Amino acid sequence: MDILRENVRSIISQVDALLIYDNGSANIKAVVEGLQDYNCVWIKNTVNMGIGEALYDGINYAYKQGYKYIYTLDDDTVSNYDVVKLVVSELEKDNSLAIIAAGTQLRLDEDFSKNSYESKIDYVTKERGVMTAGSCARVEYILNEGNYKKEWFIDWIDWEMCNRLIKRGYKVALHRGAAQRHAEGNKLEKKFFGKNVISQDYPAFRLYYRSRNLVLLRALNMDDEYYRKRAFKSDFSYRIKCILAIERNKIKKLTAILRGIINGKKMLRTGKTIPYSKKFPY
Repeated sequence: MDILRENVRSIISQVDALLIYDNGSANIKAVVEGLQDYNCVWIKNTVNMGIGEALYDGINYAYKQGYKYIYTLDDDTVSNYDVVKLVVSELEKDNSLAIIAAGTQLRLDEDFSKNSYESKIDYVTKERGVMTAGSCARVEYILNEGNYKKEWFIDWIDWEMCNRLIKRGYKVALHRGAAQRHAEGNKLEKKFFGKNVISQDYPAFRLYYRSRNLVLLRALNMDDEYYRKRAFKSDFSYRIKCILAIERNKIKKLTAILRGIINGKKMLRTGKTIPYSKKFPY
């Protein structure tokens, strides 16, 4: 709650409206009470609909309310005081720029004031994307592309949209002068045969969606050498090494990755969405 309050405090004065999308939190009553001092709009679900549904609904809300841009954040992202001004100023300069993200990522325990940031814009190529956590997008352009793929639930959703926009001739960029502090998740760090191994320690259901959606993303970008030759190796080899070396629930996680690959290929053949389990909408 402390991080969430700092998140809201850091961004609410920079935007015209703040929409909080809750995905079935068990402590939603405490969350609402903890943020009662802030004027927020809420969308609440009784089950976890995934980040994809949140992005999809958030874009639709912004469009209906007449907003030109939407700045998206995770619940554990703390923004510097000027991020929105910096990214929107770049969008206002260039109509071909569809998405621009905060390009300087700090740990939650780092202090903004101790860092100097170079106002440099880095454009990304089609084999790359930017995270939606701390990115500003043109609502109209996202809707023109059919909105985010809510059926992807979690992972690679942001990259897939970036790829679509870049193929259409739009630009996607990182603003190195825009900074945010971001939690590192459930990071594990251990020695394995004398080498330091760092793992994000994703749960099995997330590994399922990462592998399933990467199969789909690769199929959409077979004209690109990165996806055709290196995407699987760069992601899966790292995940599997971490699981075998230092993570728990090895069989469950490796099985989830394999199921994700198999079901991703099945989705390509049938066009039907295959979720991790019945308790997840996608």
